[in-house]
Amino acid sequence: MSKSSAFSEDYATARNRFREAAAGLGWRLEAHPVGARGPGGEELTVDAAYSTLADPEKVLVLSSGLHGLEEFFGSALQTALLEEWASSSPPEVKCLFLHALRNDRISSEEMAERSLSLPKWSQSLASVAP
Repeated sequence: MSKSSAFSEDYATARNRFREAAAGLGWRLEAHPVGARGPGGEELTVDAAYSTLADPEKVLVLSSGLHGLEEFFGSALQTALLEEWASSSPPEVKCLFLHALRNDRISSEEMAERSLSLPKWSQSLASVAP
């Protein structure tokens, strides 16, 4: 993979690439809507992908998009890792990737509401970590 090929032009492309790469490894996927729409009218979500065949005693959590500006870099890193692991082998540790935790197209008020609602949807991910 070239150094720039993991980067996507926009949120929708980055999201699709992330989800396709995770699904290609057989990871479980969940999409949690944030109650907002992107500039193309697409539903904005926090996507969770986690491996299913690893030691539950160890969990690698890798998130992207928490600080806005790193959203595209974090997404590219996640996608590059997933694509690399598809051509080699995933690590022998349970992985949980959280994609696009924060999106700059969301207002600070909406971000505060999303942060407050995090425990509601994160309970469904409780089985990931010991």
